[in-house]
Amino acid sequence: MVRGDQQRTLVTKLIQAYEWFDDALIEWMRAHGSTELTRSSSMIFSYLDPQGSRPSDLARHIGISRQAVHKTLAEMAEIGLVELVPDPDDHRAKIVMLTSRGREWVDLARRVLSDLEHELEARIGSELMAGLQGALAVDWGESPSAMLEDIDQDPERK
Repeated sequence: MVRGDQQRTLVTKLIQAYEWFDDALIEWMRAHGSTELTRSSSMIFSYLDPQGSRPSDLARHIGISRQAVHKTLAEMAEIGLVELVPDPDDHRAKIVMLTSRGREWVDLARRVLSDLEHELEARIGSELMAGLQGALAVDWGESPSAMLEDIDQDPERK
């Protein structure tokens, strides 16, 4: 019998690593008065372009529905973190812009995340941290979606 830890795939481990950072960030922000931060808003913050982002682009990059993005953006706008402004290139569309409060949150989150990186390095060591950063910094290229077709056609890999 294979233990649960041994069955975890790389993608599961990457998601858990993201959650380690995100959980700590959200808890720190809540402890310091930013009670409105959620995993959804944290994810959107990660993908916002400082020059503005289209909600449809956010949905595509994050991999969630446009409705979910619009719901989270509405919540973020209600607490003054973002605003939706007319897109100068397409008057039917909106652009998501950080408010001054939103920019303050992003700056604070970057400082907290930097501290978390130092904490991780203290826990796993400089050599593993450098290897992790190196592996994640390499351009992995386009998604190998064509490979999935090969797997579908290979009866031994099903």
